[in-house]
Amino acid sequence: MNDYLPFVVSGIATGSILGLASTGLVLTYKTSGIFNFGHGAIATAAACVFYFLHIQHGWNWVPAVLVSVFVVGPLLGLAMSPIARGLSHRSTSAKIVGTVGIILLVQGLATVWYGSDTISVPQYLPKALEFVSVGGVNISYPQIWVTGSAVLFAALLWGLFRFTRTGLAMRAVVDDPDLLAAQATNPQGVRRVSWAIGCTLAALSGVLVLPFIGLNAISLTERCPGGRSLRASDPAWTWAEVRHANASRWPSARPTRAKISQSASASPGGSSARRTRLTRRSELVIVPSFSGHCAAGRTAWASAPVSVGW
Repeated sequence: MNDYLPFVVSGIATGSILGLASTGLVLTYKTSGIFNFGHGAIATAAACVFYFLHIQHGWNWVPAVLVSVFVVGPLLGLAMSPIARGLSHRSTSAKIVGTVGIILLVQGLATVWYGSDTISVPQYLPKALEFVSVGGVNISYPQIWVTGSAVLFAALLWGLFRFTRTGLAMRAVVDDPDLLAAQATNPQGVRRVSWAIGCTLAALSGVLVLPFIGLNAISLTERCPGGRSLRASDPAWTWAEVRHANASRWPSARPTRAKISQSASASPGGSSARRTRLTRRSELVIVPSFSGHCAAGRTAWASAPVSVGW
């Protein structure tokens, strides 16, 4: 059992960082209805600002954290609020493209500025090289600080929702924004506060995880919930010829939880066939690997799982 304890301790620290980011993602999604695929990009932007201040310009880590988390985070949240409001009445595809574009923007700027290679960042938290032994397992102080920060912010967020009028308004805007507006409370103002808090939590997670994985725009973005964009190992997954009459012969080729658009077409032999186009939309959450052969042309399907998040 003791062989697994180091992994448990490491998992708790890592999970604390993910929990912070996930809390911010859920908060913004519930209050605005926009699933922000660019949530990881917010964390990356804050991490880059921290690196710029602390490493490149020699700021003490405390003011660098305060600026990158509690200044940059809310500002990014306030910038995201009108974007989310503009996307709220758009199609699902527009919502995804609008938030995935943030990923491309941040990754592109960070790669131009810092390069594509991972930059090692020294641990800045107090007692970085000291450990506490518990049950024969050495727990580093940075792991303690990270876990404690996650617990602290979770408690503060619980207190916000439980005891403050702002928290009550955030819960109300999810259930009935029109009724909230009738109570002389602006729903858009509540959503702006939600975006500010959510992006602040994302910024905090990016700054905390930075010494553990280094500065790399792609890695930082993908390690934050919501940050991994839709990917496929082969572009051939986009189109697949499925013979309508014999589609039941390949049950493993049925996409799961995927939005598909289909249009009937005629095969070269004159028989009816169905061309299935898998569209890159938010419904593409899990698409299992395709196997077997297509009846039309005996073309093999490429193994191309598509994933969102972790």
